[in-house]
Amino acid sequence: MSAGAVVPTGTTKFVDSESNPNQAVCPPAAVAAAAAAMIWRDPVPVCVDPQTLLNKYNTRRRQRQPASPPLSFTTTQTTTSPITPLVLLPSYPRSGNTLLRTYLEELLLAPTGSDTRPDRNLSLRLSGQMPHEPTSSSGRGFVGEGVTSGVRVVKTHYPERSGWGKMQIPTCSKIILLVRNPFDTIDSYFNLCLTNSHSESLHQNVYEHFEEFFDRFKIAEVGVWAKFNEFWMSKRRGGGDFMVVRFEDLVDGRKVRGVLRDVLTFLGEGEGEGEGENVEKRIDRAVGGRLVYNPRSNSKLFGPGKSIGVRFSESDVDHLEQSYSDTLRRFGYLQDQGFPAAPIDWRLEENDSDNNNINISNNNNNNNNNNNNNNNNNNNNNNNNNNNSSGDGDGDGNNFIINDGLELRSGDGMQFGRAMTSWRMTHTAGDTKPFELKQSS
Repeated sequence: MSAGAVVPTGTTKFVDSESNPNQAVCPPAAVAAAAAAMIWRDPVPVCVDPQTLLNKYNTRRRQRQPASPPLSFTTTQTTTSPITPLVLLPSYPRSGNTLLRTYLEELLLAPTGSDTRPDRNLSLRLSGQMPHEPTSSSGRGFVGEGVTSGVRVVKTHYPERSGWGKMQIPTCSKIILLVRNPFDTIDSYFNLCLTNSHSESLHQNVYEHFEEFFDRFKIAEVGVWAKFNEFWMSKRRGGGDFMVVRFEDLVDGRKVRGVLRDVLTFLGEGEGEGEGENVEKRIDRAVGGRLVYNPRSNSKLFGPGKSIGVRFSESDVDHLEQSYSDTLRRFGYLQDQGFPAAPIDWRLEENDSDNNNINISNNNNNNNNNNNNNNNNNNNNNNNNNNNSSGDGDGDGNNFIINDGLELRSGDGMQFGRAMTSWRMTHTAGDTKPFELKQSS
């Protein structure tokens, strides 16, 4: 395992044999132990060997782009060099993490990881391993789902929800906070919760049938969105270790190249840094070709702020702007900043004051029933370390902890988030009668 790798405590990891038939496989005892920890489903093998991950990534990439020559990895991507510093990629769900990971994998020619439990349906779909959905045959899918060691970039949705293992984040880590305007994000998240899919869209009939429920959902979740982003803004330490990327700029053809250029510079891969290939060539590769990302294609609503006036009324927007004006302003999402009608050249203000007063609730008993037993034990044993004055999951002062069971929702908001799975199952007879979907046009 590479130096500097971050491994969740209380979890079981496996060696993956998919890309190397001669690679050792996990012993039966380890499989049984992991199955007991995951409770409800046989474990999905998770690779922790960097070279095996690279081999799998290379195989998938050749499937997507058959004409591509074999990859030649730079010195920063070999297993002989420590994969440091860890780059954490936090985002509220449906903010475009899949898109940014897709770009990063093409820019760096290396797989990215995530702290999501790999046996969940959504994780299986992202990894191309969902039974009866052979997406991996087309080369789609992230080979690093559930992997937090042996990779340089790790996705997380903490503290909107906890990942499958507690992680201590070293002080040398970098953070790329990905944000998207809350109006489109919350609408997309509602689709995700009710379809259990990253690509399906609900029919208008579903919104009308559950109008009152959706009204409560959207207002509550914008509050969670604001808390989430303020939590991560409070992690800014200075010294060039923190960056904000907006989804709206990633999907804007006039801006995406500049954003990716800034990302490479932030990662120490910019022009004149290291021995890697030309930056513009990397960006050309990233923004073109047949990649992993497959956005929702059956929606007639396009562009930033598409949900305003459709899912969010004018009074909704006014109320939310009054309630969360500081957070919306710092990311350029207020109407008096021209959003969404006119694109702006947004930059995070260097002297932007950070909100260090984020209230995170311990929802272990109510909101994390699906987490493994080891995770729950870790949460209970570490409450004293994490119930500090700011409630921000800090550890010993030299690093900070994520996935410690302390999450953002409380009160009425507890019925959303992970609890939406039970809500969906109740209204769809255990997913045997799914909600009506919008048909592709």
